[in-house]
Amino acid sequence: MSKGNELVWSFDLGTGSIGECARRGKEILHLHSLLLPNDFAALKDARERRRQIRTREAHRKRENWWRQQAKKVGIEVLETGHRADDGTFIKPDARMSRQFPENGDKTIYASCLLRIALLQGVQLDGWQIYKAIWSAIQRRGYDADLPWKREVSRNIADKETSEKPASGKKLASHKEAKKEDGAGEKDEKENLDAVQNYQKELERVFKDEKYRLPCYYEAYKLGVWNPRKPDTLDGKFGANPEPARNKDNRTSLIPPRALVAKELLVMLTQASKQYPKLKDKVRYVLYGPAEQEYASYKDEKYAHYRGTEWDSQGLISQKIPRFDNRIISKCALMPRFNVCSAKIRKDKAGNIIPESMLPSEVTFLLKLKNIRYTDTTTGEMEKPLSPAALKELFNAYNDKKHITQKQLEKYIKTNLSGLPPANLVEIEEPKTSGRSRFCRPALRIIKEIILSGKSPHAYHEEWLAANKNKDLQKGLVADDVKFLLDMPAEWEKLHIPDRRIEESELKKSEREKRIVEILGGITNPVVRHRLELFIQRLKVLKNKCRAEGEPAKIILEFAREGEESFQGQKNKNRQKWEKLQKENRAKKDEAYKSLQTAEIHGKQSLLKMMLFKEQVGYDFYSMTPLVASRLESYEIDHIVPREGGGSDAYINKILTTPDKNREKGKHTPFEWRSSDKAKWLDFIKAVGSSKLHDKKKALLTSENPLELINKYTDLASTAYISKLAQKIIHLFFGWPQLIEGSTRKVVVANGGLTAKLRRQYKLDRLLHPGIPDEQFSELAQSGELDKKNRANPRHHALDALVISMTPELKLDPRSKKDILPDWFHKEYCRPIIETVYPERIRFEKPKLAKTIYGLRKNLEDNREFYVFTTRFGTGTRIEQFREIEKARKYTDGIFDEHIRNDFNKMLASKPAQQEWEKFLDEYEVAGSKPKKFVQIASGEIDKETGEKLERGELTTYGEHVRGKMAGQYFKNDVSLGYFVYQNEKDRWEREPIYAFESLYKKIEALKKDPAVKNPVFFRSGMLVEIKNDCNLQNPKQKVTRGFWYLNTIKDGGEVKLTSIDHSLERKAQLNALMTDGKMAPPQENIR
Repeated sequence: MSKGNELVWSFDLGTGSIGECARRGKEILHLHSLLLPNDFAALKDARERRRQIRTREAHRKRENWWRQQAKKVGIEVLETGHRADDGTFIKPDARMSRQFPENGDKTIYASCLLRIALLQGVQLDGWQIYKAIWSAIQRRGYDADLPWKREVSRNIADKETSEKPASGKKLASHKEAKKEDGAGEKDEKENLDAVQNYQKELERVFKDEKYRLPCYYEAYKLGVWNPRKPDTLDGKFGANPEPARNKDNRTSLIPPRALVAKELLVMLTQASKQYPKLKDKVRYVLYGPAEQEYASYKDEKYAHYRGTEWDSQGLISQKIPRFDNRIISKCALMPRFNVCSAKIRKDKAGNIIPESMLPSEVTFLLKLKNIRYTDTTTGEMEKPLSPAALKELFNAYNDKKHITQKQLEKYIKTNLSGLPPANLVEIEEPKTSGRSRFCRPALRIIKEIILSGKSPHAYHEEWLAANKNKDLQKGLVADDVKFLLDMPAEWEKLHIPDRRIEESELKKSEREKRIVEILGGITNPVVRHRLELFIQRLKVLKNKCRAEGEPAKIILEFAREGEESFQGQKNKNRQKWEKLQKENRAKKDEAYKSLQTAEIHGKQSLLKMMLFKEQVGYDFYSMTPLVASRLESYEIDHIVPREGGGSDAYINKILTTPDKNREKGKHTPFEWRSSDKAKWLDFIKAVGSSKLHDKKKALLTSENPLELINKYTDLASTAYISKLAQKIIHLFFGWPQLIEGSTRKVVVANGGLTAKLRRQYKLDRLLHPGIPDEQFSELAQSGELDKKNRANPRHHALDALVISMTPELKLDPRSKKDILPDWFHKEYCRPIIETVYPERIRFEKPKLAKTIYGLRKNLEDNREFYVFTTRFGTGTRIEQFREIEKARKYTDGIFDEHIRNDFNKMLASKPAQQEWEKFLDEYEVAGSKPKKFVQIASGEIDKETGEKLERGELTTYGEHVRGKMAGQYFKNDVSLGYFVYQNEKDRWEREPIYAFESLYKKIEALKKDPAVKNPVFFRSGMLVEIKNDCNLQNPKQKVTRGFWYLNTIKDGGEVKLTSIDHSLERKAQLNALMTDGKMAPPQENIR
């Protein structure tokens, strides 16, 4: 079968879509576009809820600890209103909730004032001391410098899937999953900012350092204490109290934990003067049995308690992570043993245990083993270090396990009379956290082989001769060391054996099990879900194309930019990507400015100027300077010629003179120059000392640059998600994974190439059939075309089609461009794309709003009715009314009739902006200036229904569902879907089903209702079929037969539809669509 007639599958994979294509020659066997929410399967909200639950549980443990310790020393305990262990409800003590005394009573009740009183040594009753400490522990504060913080960041980064390539680079990390959407880093930054803001606020408010404690600040903000009268503790709320914890302010404030601990320590010390039993237990009560913070982490004698309930003892206690709560993988070389910890351990005397150094030593040795250099004596390139040289470097730098680039260069030049490679980099210190890939017995063998210089095969023979053990319980056996025979026979070529050979020989059931293991090792829920979905799609295509056999090639492309990017799943990678893009744009802008200044406008002048600047005006081929004024006369050469398989990527281009370009011809620099040893060494030195990118240096000086260019331009295939997808495909079909003698069947396409081909063949025009050519040109010139393309869900299918064509690319020798077969053009693609109906396979999860709503009775115009109200969101704060237009929008929703009337009266006078702001600044209610308003959040509810809601006889009303507390309701943001049915008069009606309702119960209720006929379930975003033209009475809103997306069905029966390419919107009545248009969803009617 000719190459052009091979069966090719292609996938365009993003977090929010899958485009898929199966093609044999000109025949398209399958083309589809699948859609789902970008964040579907993300656990961000669930993790936040779990974090809140854990925080609350830890808070209760600290409160219980104080309750227990107070009882032991004789301090009267105040109950807070909670359920006891036996389930009985304990009533709260009124003194606990009370904050101010009655007139004439001098008792201090305010929590912050009790804390101040205790700090100042005022004689207090036992219950007052209890309440003061209770108040102080309500906020534990934030510790920005946790002792395990550095270990956490390193350790989490080391957690990886059980698979690792031979190079030692990890496939995935728990850090990437844990910091999903960048949430972890963002939270940490916000907390650090909040702590710094708090400290600055203390310094601003209090000149005297002794008042820079949380209790003083809270009392000051509430207006109950004044630093000018520090001993006056009978204050009441000021005229305009502010939230003590800055709840409603934009600037977040969190006290440092050190300040909270300082305040508590002084308070407990003062309390011990009244309660002698507390005297020797102050630090015990504050920190727990060890009487020091983070004891199970800092002190080895408490290390066995780490992560247990023991950590939770103390007023500011914190459960300390153990960092070992994951499944232990098996050794990559000796599978019957578990991998070992990479952490360096010490004995009781503080000395490092040598065995614990094995993982970092072997990692260091393997890095040394990978060093290559050019021997200036023999001219040999990419020569490895000899065993003696490697051992010398190991002994010299083993303590730090870090060698700088300059140290390596000096050693190679001085000790080896060699020339360092152009891309030589420093050897970084190995990480000493997490776990190794290997067990200790395997690490000992690898270390010994590398340092001895012995052949792995010779070492195997020696080992077998010296070890006759066959009992697995007594040590290593022959099978344990057979991995040595999988290594090359020569020491110089030593590398860790590749498991891909073994995996290619597995049975189908074993391969399926291996796939499950891979999926189970992925901690990022979005990535795991998309790969599970990808496997399902592989099965669908395999079944659909069963008669065609297995594909000859599978081509993948992964979204790199925008909301669907998998880069977004790894915040650190996304930041690097964005930084690189920013740097590239800056280089282009700089080159463009230089061209404008020099008035150069020739062909490819921008690219030539960028190369000129990168090369700092130097021609490495002629070893002479380049002149900017002669830029147009220079030529761009491909370092690895296109005819020899080189790419058209920027990394493979260099600026030179026409003479040198012709002289080099279709050769690589090595093929062209290496025959003259002296010139070649000079060339290597010039390139090595330049400011070129390390990758370009390596291309210019490598003996086999084609291998490097393939790696550089195939970076997408080495990405985390890409590696996993490729591995899954190979296991799914049982194909060899690029082992020696195998052919590449899985290819990862470059998104830039796909976009280039779309532009080259003018395929973007197919995504915008409804706009004129002039408008399309404007979109292309403005850079808005890509954004517009993404709005059309068919673009995923179009990309998959283009991706499937990449194996057909050929270099046109005349134009030097990549071209496709003549039959592939825009008109070939048009009918194919028009028959694609993108399908939404997952929908947005319905969410309940976080806002709490209250049910209130209202009396206006002698009418009694109820409404739902809220104190949160738009229109609830007076500063939101400062813009007149917004005030007009919000005023009618104010619940208070008097305030609403006052505002409306002022707005009716058409005030200028300045007049309106003055009115707001001077407006008062009952002698005080209002800061917040209650907003009406629903229509009027009749008295009878409202009373039923109050009594609890009704728990739902429209979109509102009753919460756990009386009078508290939540409003549903997004409905689960709609039931559409015919009523007694055969008219179609809509009834939404909300997130808090049971779909099953709703279906059963509709079945039993005699007034409900032919119920059908729809969802927003669903693909629906209109079988007949309808809504004909309104030509502008005519709905033609075919497929449409259902946007929404409103309460009044208005339906909003969107065309497949999202270029048209139509509004029609539900009855017309169902009766005349015969609108139907993909699924059957409910019977």
